[in-house]
Amino acid sequence: MRLDVALVQRNLYSTRARALAAIKGGLVMVSGVPAKKPSQDVADTDEIVAGDLPYSAGRGSLKLAHALDVFKINPSGMVCLDVGASTGGFTEVLLRRGASRVYAVDVGTDQLVSELRDDARVVSLEKTDIRALPVQSMVDLIVVDVSFVSLTNIVSALVPWGARDIVALIKPQFEVPREVAARSGGVIRSADWHEFAKNQVVECFGKHGFRLGGIIESPVKGGSGNTEFLACFKVG
Repeated sequence: MRLDVALVQRNLYSTRARALAAIKGGLVMVSGVPAKKPSQDVADTDEIVAGDLPYSAGRGSLKLAHALDVFKINPSGMVCLDVGASTGGFTEVLLRRGASRVYAVDVGTDQLVSELRDDARVVSLEKTDIRALPVQSMVDLIVVDVSFVSLTNIVSALVPWGARDIVALIKPQFEVPREVAARSGGVIRSADWHEFAKNQVVECFGKHGFRLGGIIESPVKGGSGNTEFLACFKVG
């Protein structure tokens, strides 16, 4: 049996995505040996020791934590804006890493987990489209995880907040032409279309005064199995 499957079946992690993140994070040992691959074959008799993942609000937390590490961004003491906050995965990471305040914006309602909603450092702005939201405060860092809308449609709404750094999750299924997404059932597997999606977003941010600081593949796939990318943009 695959290790990631075994971890879920043994109730060590709730999903294979979390199991994968734990394996990549060096939190899993099989018979005393650190596990390296989710596809590793394990027997029913193998002893598996699994450490606790540090984040709980959602899979998004695993994505942002990885991006902040790779891009060497330290949110400590920062005022941050989380666009597409949903259950609060990104917000949780920012708080755990010392953010002084997080504006959590989402078009939905009653999604943010109660622990974050009740945190004095979090300003929850539900039923709110970032494109219609007046600036609440100048911020240091913006993180973005939106669905059903292209990032190119919201970049102009981010500029007035004054952030010097933006970390955005690029979801190819919302960046490619609609007919392409429809033809593929919403799951974009083509490397060419992945490049198209990334280039579209990078070009748009560039037109608004941001340069690309780096771009990486997300360590966790999207809910439908889509490959996603994390991009870091900086002013100037």
